[in-house]
Amino acid sequence: MRSLDKEIRRNIKEEVESIVMTAIYTLTQRVEQLRAGHAANGCLRSSGTMQETKELIITGNKEIYQFIVNYLTSIEALIYPSLKSEILSVVATSVEAYRAEQLEILRETERLIGGFPAEKIILEIKDHEMLNSSKFKNQVASIILKSKNREQISTALKVILCIVALLLTSALAISVMWFVCPDGNYEPLIVMLTTVAALVIFIKEIFFSKKN
Repeated sequence: MRSLDKEIRRNIKEEVESIVMTAIYTLTQRVEQLRAGHAANGCLRSSGTMQETKELIITGNKEIYQFIVNYLTSIEALIYPSLKSEILSVVATSVEAYRAEQLEILRETERLIGGFPAEKIILEIKDHEMLNSSKFKNQVASIILKSKNREQISTALKVILCIVALLLTSALAISVMWFVCPDGNYEPLIVMLTTVAALVIFIKEIFFSKKN
């Protein structure tokens, strides 16, 4: 179990880091294409270059969280509640690399166009980052809630199966006693135990069908 836990944690960390690194590469490519397009149109040094760079950064940040959510959803069955804090920590650490890259891009754009301070743009981007981060945390909480529900269902199922096994074992034992002592009044007990077992199974089917 511990080896499986370590593997899940390692896989999540590696996937998150890969998503962020891909986002950084994609951002740099988009910014290069943007600058090339503006240069071709003679408007590279315009404020529009900064504004569109800002939009590219915001889009990249949003995509990071969405890709991570998609990944976590795809492995939802492997995620358990105690992983929540670690997931958020790994994501927060990895996203810092994207922030460092976006800051470098903004400073470079500031130098490129001249006379357009990047500070206001940085604050606007931070506002969007906070919204994306908050939404992401809610989505992770939703995934964790499903994990908790899955654990509760698993525990309930084990209890139900134990009850059914106990009832059927008791019915079998009484059947043996009846076979050994035919004159005993065992039939009502056997009928009662098998009926209760069937009822428990029936209730279980209804309960889990509603959960699903």
